[in-house]
Amino acid sequence: MKSWWFRMKPRSILRTIEWFPSFAKLEGRDWNKKDEIKISARTGKAINTVRREYIFNAHGEDCGLTLDEFMSGKYDLVDVESAGRNDKISFEFFGFGYVNSENIVKVTDVGRLITDRKMNEEYLLKQLLKLQFSSPIIKKDFEGNYIFPMEVLLKTFEKFDYLTHLEVALLFGCVNIDNLDKTIDAIYKFRKEYGKLENKLKTKEVVDIYVRVLNNTYPEIDNKPETYIDYADAFIRAVTYTGLFLTRGRGVYTKLYVPDHSKVKVELLQAKHEFIYNEEQDLDTYMKYYGDPYNIILPWDNPQDRKILVQEKLRDYKAIIDDALKIDKELAIKDLSEIEELINTEDYKELVVADEKLSSSLLNINERIFIQSTSKTKETRLEIIDKFDDISNGTEDMAALWLEVNTWKSIVAMDGTHKVKRNFRIEEDLTPKSFAPGIGNTPDMEVYVNGSILIPEVSLMSGVKQWEHEGSSVIDHVLKFIERYNDKDVYGIFISKKMNVRTMWQFFILNRESWVGRNVPVIPITIKQYVDIIFYIYANDLDIHDFTDLISSISDNAFNVENYIDWEINIDFIIKNWKANIR
Repeated sequence: MKSWWFRMKPRSILRTIEWFPSFAKLEGRDWNKKDEIKISARTGKAINTVRREYIFNAHGEDCGLTLDEFMSGKYDLVDVESAGRNDKISFEFFGFGYVNSENIVKVTDVGRLITDRKMNEEYLLKQLLKLQFSSPIIKKDFEGNYIFPMEVLLKTFEKFDYLTHLEVALLFGCVNIDNLDKTIDAIYKFRKEYGKLENKLKTKEVVDIYVRVLNNTYPEIDNKPETYIDYADAFIRAVTYTGLFLTRGRGVYTKLYVPDHSKVKVELLQAKHEFIYNEEQDLDTYMKYYGDPYNIILPWDNPQDRKILVQEKLRDYKAIIDDALKIDKELAIKDLSEIEELINTEDYKELVVADEKLSSSLLNINERIFIQSTSKTKETRLEIIDKFDDISNGTEDMAALWLEVNTWKSIVAMDGTHKVKRNFRIEEDLTPKSFAPGIGNTPDMEVYVNGSILIPEVSLMSGVKQWEHEGSSVIDHVLKFIERYNDKDVYGIFISKKMNVRTMWQFFILNRESWVGRNVPVIPITIKQYVDIIFYIYANDLDIHDFTDLISSISDNAFNVENYIDWEINIDFIIKNWKANIR
């Protein structure tokens, strides 16, 4: 039996969205155009000029060649054009763009939202809601009437508060929504057998249970059980970007769940959204439908259901406001009666206003509670440390967004008198907001500590891109604060997994001198080093002033060494000495 599947290359839909503009630039061109004179040294075949142009624009940094060298085919060590073929399939899978029957590159309306930088979580949600098996873009065989992956997921969540990675893998055996009970039973069986394990950390035994349940439930299924685990990984990563789901845990122990801020939306989808199969077989006609971001209406886009959403937020507000007022009386909504009147209206725009005001208030309350108390608990600090591990080892798909949020949380969690101002958007429950743009030309966050100001900036970029995209912006942000607060010590902190050599060199020079007649100190710290620092701070009851002293010491060391290489090496020693001397 052929089951439905999910696109795995790349695993992260964020990469697909990131690469799509390079594909969109080729709109109207022949995807299969070849240059018969230029031959690939790897395949011995004529090169495909349009595909190579796409690959160079989207992935060129990885090849280490100039455009002319890459387009010649002479330096091919692998089949470089396969990346273009894989990416095209992903763009088609999600409805962003496609190659028509005449081999011409086409961009859909939702694809244009990506190129115009207007893509958001709700547009992605609509695409996933429309994703169906089979369709003109699903080239693989599918045995079943039809299936909507999101319908399977949403209906399954009517029975469970969470689904583990392996339980999501079991969903791929459902090829007819009328037989979903069979899948639900399989999940119950998996949990029952899992509960009997004496050592639940023995991954092989856990996976063995999944394999037995899968094979017993769907004995006719074709793919290997491991394949569905891979499908589940990609599916989980995609749905987290809708803003409706979050994950916790790692590997096969990952749990997909509905956070508090999106429970009502999920319930509305479960109750109100109708999955209607599109039988259209003409590719162009189908892609016009599939790539239209406005042809399905989400439940909360109408006044009646938006009112349900806002009423729930009002209940949430009233449930926590008394405790919040003990922290700060200013947290109360001054025009609450007006908001309650807005909720009683049938005017959609008025309901949106009420929704936004309540969301803002809930965020302010939860943020203040976190700053005042929650952040200082042992449990929260351990969660912060663990999340950095997820970010570093690649198990967190929203790693770039989480790096911002978690760094902010980690500094808030330090003892001592300080104010941390974040310049990025987050959800009401202090989790990252998908597709959230930055707030103007501002640093990621600002930390005010008596006579000092720290400007932490975070990035997962590596290689030359790190230097090109982050180097100048970080320096500009720090320089603005130096000019604005000339009576304070201002330090930039750049946190990343790995430092590019040009980034290190640039920061070293600027820690010593700059074109403005004084130094512009930016201290590069790897995520590993940063985690080591905050772990020591939390474990030894140190505070923000101790952290500031360490940053100052690293900056000062730039004057004591002759080059950036020695400075980079010394950072580990400075951290080690700081830990030894501060006890």
